[in-house]
Amino acid sequence: MLTWVEISTSALAHNICVFKKLIGKKKLMAVIKSNAYGHGMEIVADVCARNESVDAFGVASVYEALELFKQGIRKTIIVLSILDVEQVAKMTQVQLNLISLPLYDMATGQKLFTVLKQRGLKAQVHVKIDTGTTRIGFLPSQISELLIFLQSAKKFIFLEALYTHFADAEDNISFTLKQNKILLETKNLFKKVGFKNFYTHSACTAATIRFADTHRDMIRLGLGLYGLNPNKKTAALIQKKTGKKLLPALSWHSKLTQVKTIPKGSTVGYGRSFKAHKAATIGVVPVGYFDGYDRKLSNKGHVVIRGTTCPIAGRVSMNLTMIDLSKIAKTVKTGDTVTLIDRRRGAKVNADSIAQSIETINYEIVTRINPLIPRLRRS
Repeated sequence: MLTWVEISTSALAHNICVFKKLIGKKKLMAVIKSNAYGHGMEIVADVCARNESVDAFGVASVYEALELFKQGIRKTIIVLSILDVEQVAKMTQVQLNLISLPLYDMATGQKLFTVLKQRGLKAQVHVKIDTGTTRIGFLPSQISELLIFLQSAKKFIFLEALYTHFADAEDNISFTLKQNKILLETKNLFKKVGFKNFYTHSACTAATIRFADTHRDMIRLGLGLYGLNPNKKTAALIQKKTGKKLLPALSWHSKLTQVKTIPKGSTVGYGRSFKAHKAATIGVVPVGYFDGYDRKLSNKGHVVIRGTTCPIAGRVSMNLTMIDLSKIAKTVKTGDTVTLIDRRRGAKVNADSIAQSIETINYEIVTRINPLIPRLRRS
């Protein structure tokens, strides 16, 4: 195996425990959309399914929900993003009893109603309220029409929950609380016209850490599940509130496939952007931007080999990346392990430090790792 990702199952369990301590009796949704933020949906789902503190799963699509169902997951699965009604038309009632669907506009609602009525099926929905993020969801001005629709469709569509998504929970207190207030006002409107036995959820990782008032009935644990923090403020705050740090779960490794010594004046890679000012030892790693290793790390990123941090030499190409091994030229050899992402907090090549070096977010560093790369369990 030339490149692989390792997932610490004990780190995942630790992070769930930390957030459960923070939220008390509130329910916890493990958000495992987008291949579990790049960590591998199958492994993460299995860990969470066995954990009593996890009450539900959050995914982005019906496709992902059905993949979990095929895996044997029998906890509640909630689709949070776009609804493909054509996929719903192929679902069974057994699947619909387990998988909750999103409802975010009237056109989609009407299509869903038609499909369910034609097939004699019932579905439970989570109604998305756009409280200010301006993505999918009903605006407050559309609630009256929505209420009429849900009342007329109640034989086939059951309201299970209302939810929203915060635009700036990492930083902006006032806007987050404003969004929370709109959700509560909407909840009261639903209750006023007779809807009962539904719940609300809104808190992402950042909101869960910062604002207890947003926990509602259930929190959505995404980034924090994987041991990553939205920013330094939330990292400090969760440690202050729980006495625990989150533990990153993912590390990414490869192997040197070739090591060579090049003379002074040699250039490396496309565009000849690296030039050896003296004789240098260069190693080749079989990982490139196809694998999710960002091209912006060209001549900027680092990897760890034999405990030593070594810089990238030249441009990251589609399938290969070259490393300047001059620091360890006397000991390095073909086949040595290369660490591209180290899960240890504070490591030179962890997801946070890599993200900072190329001016992006830690979400992007882990989610873009190619799903074709094997994910391996590590306890």
